[in-house]
Amino acid sequence: MKSPEFLNSVVFFMAEGMELFLFAVFGERVATESRAMADAAYCASWWRLPPRYRVYFGLMIQRAQRPCYLKAANWLNCSLESYMTVLRASFSMMALLQNINEKGGLGLEQEGV
Repeated sequence: MKSPEFLNSVVFFMAEGMELFLFAVFGERVATESRAMADAAYCASWWRLPPRYRVYFGLMIQRAQRPCYLKAANWLNCSLESYMTVLRASFSMMALLQNINEKGGLGLEQEGV
């Protein structure tokens, strides 16, 4: 437990966890602000504006129907929900590897070699 490799691993995983958390928080903020923009456009009395500005509000309302998200690798939305999913999967894998390590690892017949 006190080996330098273990301490390096702990520091590395804590730093990566903090980085992922920051991406998730800012991704959540982008999505929240995007939804707030849609609400503001819907609640504004845009019909009282001159026709030139009504077109802009119409475009804003149309664009607001698709909220913005911060994405990782263009397939995973950065949000607190996805952060928790990644954490759960990481801890499950860590528990599995620890369990395999405590039982002496995989034997040759279990590895399929």
